[in-house]
Amino acid sequence: MRTIAAVLLMMGLAAGLTNVNISAWIMQRIDTTVRGRVSSVLMLAVVGLTPISLAVAGVLIAWNVKLMFLLSAGLMLLVTTVAAGQKPVREIN
Repeated sequence: MRTIAAVLLMMGLAAGLTNVNISAWIMQRIDTTVRGRVSSVLMLAVVGLTPISLAVAGVLIAWNVKLMFLLSAGLMLLVTTVAAGQKPVREIN
């Protein structure tokens, strides 16, 4: 039980640091006149799409657990590979 708690703590810390850095990086690079609009779109992506992704994961788990994990891993690998190929993404501090 303690191992799971430690892993969840590390995941939460990493996600928090990553979200703050990416949000700050985006906000520094946009015009101040549209900062509120961009912020609302980011919040939609972070908060609004979470229930949808959890619902899709639940349906996939009910159908086939292995398939859900394979699709999730494949999608993360694809997004990471495409992002790594973009120069602006590689320059994020």
